[in-house]
Amino acid sequence: MTDSANILSLFIASANRHLHKIALIQEDDSVSYDKLLNAVSSEAKHYSEKGIGKGDRVLVFVPVSIRLYVAVLALLSIGATPVFIDEWVNVDRLKVCCQNVKCNAVIAPRKFLLLSWFIKELRQISIRLSPKFCTAENAEIQLVNVTNNDTALITFTTGSTGIPKAANRTHGYLHAQFNALRHLVDNDAASSLITLPIVTLINLALGKTTVLPGKGFAVKKSQTSAILVNDVRHNNVDEIITSPAVLEDITSLLSENDAVKKNIRYITTGGGSVHPEQAQTILQNFVNAKSTVVYGSTEAEPISEIDMAYLATVPAEDVIANGLPVGIINACTELIILDAADEVVDGSNLQSKILPIGEAGEIVVSGSHVLKSYINNIEAEKQNKIHVGDLVWHRTGDVGMIDQNRCLYLKGRVSESVELNGKVHYPMLVTFALEYYAKTTGALLLHNGRPMLVIGSKVENDTLEEVLTLLSLEGVIIKHVSRIPKDSRHRTKIDYEALRLLL
Repeated sequence: MTDSANILSLFIASANRHLHKIALIQEDDSVSYDKLLNAVSSEAKHYSEKGIGKGDRVLVFVPVSIRLYVAVLALLSIGATPVFIDEWVNVDRLKVCCQNVKCNAVIAPRKFLLLSWFIKELRQISIRLSPKFCTAENAEIQLVNVTNNDTALITFTTGSTGIPKAANRTHGYLHAQFNALRHLVDNDAASSLITLPIVTLINLALGKTTVLPGKGFAVKKSQTSAILVNDVRHNNVDEIITSPAVLEDITSLLSENDAVKKNIRYITTGGGSVHPEQAQTILQNFVNAKSTVVYGSTEAEPISEIDMAYLATVPAEDVIANGLPVGIINACTELIILDAADEVVDGSNLQSKILPIGEAGEIVVSGSHVLKSYINNIEAEKQNKIHVGDLVWHRTGDVGMIDQNRCLYLKGRVSESVELNGKVHYPMLVTFALEYYAKTTGALLLHNGRPMLVIGSKVENDTLEEVLTLLSLEGVIIKHVSRIPKDSRHRTKIDYEALRLLL
């Protein structure tokens, strides 16, 4: 049964075409597609026997592993909804997430299940299971029928307010996302090292071999990237799909003449910005790789994409003047630019708020692969969604502009813009200028109502003054700190909420 709306139908069709091919590898463990099919079937039967069924929400708190994907695929097959919370979540955030999305079951290692008794929101979940990996020979997956509008996955994202939003990823949405991203990963790579879980699911739907990060790897810890380098060396990896910060770590850990670099034929990165200098470094190190940067968000992935070979040629002056180029708008994406000063926009006045080509404003997108709704969060719906009949537009919260060739330029977050000396400044571009001209990390923000430039390392006063003059930032308050925090999800963007707490 492969024509179902159930997103798992893509995996089943793919697995049946590649039965004896290796599907997943992690360190010394691996599983072929036929064994994976059997494991998913056995796990699905086990969950059903324990009382999990169609429509049930299941909190999945399992480290990235083959067992994780068996659990997720098994839940999808029976029409249940896996619920994911960030692995670095603190207890307060965990409680808020569980209050927002009531779960019928939790699947987690025994240690987590024991500790969860001390948290009321988890203690109230009646079905508590640990992931297994058992197979029955020639087991057949009984795929539960669902509609395109049924929720397949729930993942949490934190917006500019810091309040967790539960993204409602329906089966139809995941099918559309597969179609929108497919061209980026549908290739002849022998094995792909992937740190972005949604892409691993796409790889499985394409019948490719995926190398999962070795145990102990964590995006928020730069030192654990050595684990990925080891994965690359030992698994004939010729494709890398990861965030820019992790890719940068891998590049720096590989020696100048390392033969492994020549084996890499495909690189795709997303989840954060890539500057021209960084693109140059990637191209110099991976000379045989087709390298692409994807721009998107949790709610809309992809929005656009750019070839690193082109990005590497963009002068720094152009980035500061126009914004960071993030490429041509994806064919599946409709994109408009709205006046960023307008907080209230609805279907009735949308057309009058659209800015012409060449003017900067908020990036707003629609498409079948753009998230339509959140779970139990009316406020987030009002802030982020614009309804025009049956069409839903998503406000990204990013400032950008498009040129005559439909190339998109990114300037930064709407909420982070700072006005000084009669000019609107975008912190993302200020950070870029400081890294390029002063070789230091810096962040511009409003602190106690006053514009402040936070510098993360020592820099010569003359050099700093030159950059401030270039950016028209004369008179800004300057503060030096030992480190500038980055986001935990991809370790690429400055975490302004954490920075304010630090200050």
